[in-house]
Amino acid sequence: MSEYTTRDEQAKFSKSLLHELIQLALPNTYKNFTWSTIEGDKSGTVDNVIRLSDEADAEERQYQLMLQNIGSSGVVSVDFRYEENPFLFTNDETWLGYVSNVDRYKHAIYIQPDCMMSCMDTLTQELDFYYSDPVSEKLIVHKVAAGLPRVSKYEEVYHRVYIKENHFLKCVITYVDLDMTEEVQVNKVQFKYLLKYFAALPALAIPCRLADIEYKLNNHEMTLETYKELNDLRQTGPFYIEPCKTSNGALLVKLYDVDESCFNDIIVGKGLAEVEDCSLTSKSTGSSDAKPSLNKWEDNSRINRHLQDLKVIFEFSSNCKSSSHPFHVTPSNLQQIVDRQKIKSYFDLGCADGTITAGIGDYLGLSKENIFGGDVYEEQNEQITHVKINEKQSTIDLPSDRVDLITSFVTFHHIDQLESTLSELVRILRPGGYLIVREHDCKNEHALRVKYLNFIHAIMMIAKVGEFANSSSNHNTKNENASHEDYENNTNTWLTQKSFIIEYTYSINSLSNMC
Repeated sequence: MSEYTTRDEQAKFSKSLLHELIQLALPNTYKNFTWSTIEGDKSGTVDNVIRLSDEADAEERQYQLMLQNIGSSGVVSVDFRYEENPFLFTNDETWLGYVSNVDRYKHAIYIQPDCMMSCMDTLTQELDFYYSDPVSEKLIVHKVAAGLPRVSKYEEVYHRVYIKENHFLKCVITYVDLDMTEEVQVNKVQFKYLLKYFAALPALAIPCRLADIEYKLNNHEMTLETYKELNDLRQTGPFYIEPCKTSNGALLVKLYDVDESCFNDIIVGKGLAEVEDCSLTSKSTGSSDAKPSLNKWEDNSRINRHLQDLKVIFEFSSNCKSSSHPFHVTPSNLQQIVDRQKIKSYFDLGCADGTITAGIGDYLGLSKENIFGGDVYEEQNEQITHVKINEKQSTIDLPSDRVDLITSFVTFHHIDQLESTLSELVRILRPGGYLIVREHDCKNEHALRVKYLNFIHAIMMIAKVGEFANSSSNHNTKNENASHEDYENNTNTWLTQKSFIIEYTYSINSLSNMC
């Protein structure tokens, strides 16, 4: 097709009349036409040659348009966190899913809902489409840091990842849509910045544990035999997932295959696990199994209670309630209490054995190197970083401005140098950070009740139950707390124990007089 115009007309109008008409008539296919001109040397005419682009040209334009659309979304902010999968909180209906991974260290399995598999396929294709193109070279990360979302390859396919830990030459990363964690050499893995275009979907894998069973462990890990058996069984999916409840960031489930065989029962039947017994009355008095069951029940109860109450603060809304009392907030029009996304490191003052500290750190998505716990005891918990506390000098062995969140659960009433301890907490807390304190109500009318609680606390320490169940070896180390040291060195006499209980009970005085 050609159109005849003069050079003067061409100079006067940037587009010919036919050019304009085609654009108006065919707005959706207008870009599929190419335009060229042929000028007559003697006649002074200009021929506008219009032709339909071939298929390859159209595909290339579509390709470039998609690249531009994805790239224009921009890089996610440094405080971005992947949203949790909504199926994690679905406890009332059975759904179909695939087991994507087994973690022998966390005793967990990771499940992808069947209804989200098409999302997974699309996400994987689009990630590979964009990040395999040279245009993504500008997104290469040159300095690896922990706590940030990125994109990287697994088995030559691009996936969304989260860098959990960074140790200079090595780092620990989690592929969030597979929920698979591995340690990699920094110089052998390439990371690229995550674009907002790929950030809308929640993490597609859900952390789960098999309900009502306890694995037989080897050095706190799932045995290799159990791990292999679970991996073999997961290949037979999909499974019908029967959710029971959400606990400590994981969904407790029962898995059934198409023949209605229960995955949980198969593991028990093969002798790789035992049916969990949380009953406090099923064991006879004095049974050697009764104390471990009671301790486990107490530990889980304490962790869940603290986590639920903290979630009320972190996920605040006006109609939230804590586990035991209505949650009152002043001022009443407050929209947010804590910005969870800003918390990159955390310190727990009075962490005891560190189980609650580890649970809170896991809920916040923090790595071990950013979860700190301090107590006058020297406990060992591999999930947290222990910090030395000098009770007499009120010092905490952390740099200034090191943490974004400090918690202290029913600890302040044991502190003699309260003002200097608070000053030390202010020192290690970053500007804009948060201090969350839970303490007895020490008003005069509650003083007797609080003394009673302190009395019970002292009895628990002597009996070694609850948070003190595993502390038998920890007090043998040098302890700054004279009361505990005297007690541990003289446990052979009831008189010394009784004196310790009285002294410990009276330790509430200094704080109750301040309130």
